[in-house]
Amino acid sequence: MKRTTTMKGWLGAATIAAVLAVTGGVPAMAAMDAELTEELVAIEKTKLDPWYGESSTEVYVSHVADDSTYFDPWASGRLQGPAVIEHLKSFEGQIPHVDYKIVDPSADIRGEVVIFTYTVENSDPDTGEPAGSWMVTKVLSPTDEGWEVIHTHYGMPAPPPDLEA
Repeated sequence: MKRTTTMKGWLGAATIAAVLAVTGGVPAMAAMDAELTEELVAIEKTKLDPWYGESSTEVYVSHVADDSTYFDPWASGRLQGPAVIEHLKSFEGQIPHVDYKIVDPSADIRGEVVIFTYTVENSDPDTGEPAGSWMVTKVLSPTDEGWEVIHTHYGMPAPPPDLEA
């Protein structure tokens, strides 16, 4: 994806500044953040549906920048660039089918990037029993085609059993 220097598809920096000047800032920014949060949740669902439903990584990796950075409990430290895509693709066909829901999402506009955070709660589709959760932080940058993930960090509320000390 080609990165843009404006927030194409979203309010530009000049518009944000004008809204802040006219409204006093906080309520207008909160409304923009809420609208953007809804947009990003919808995009995230288009990636997570095939991830959890079909054990397919294709849509998920299509939103990751070529030079992105990445952390998760199974990565060997910080991954960068092609290693991120390679790591994500290594999960193809191995992702268990679970139902999921995105909980407490938040989008925080910071200049020309957005910090998007949420928790994803998984459950067994047959029993409804909890099947783990993730705390997610993504840094997104606008492109001509939409939002591109430039950094991802997955954490767990508790370490996975094989990583506990």
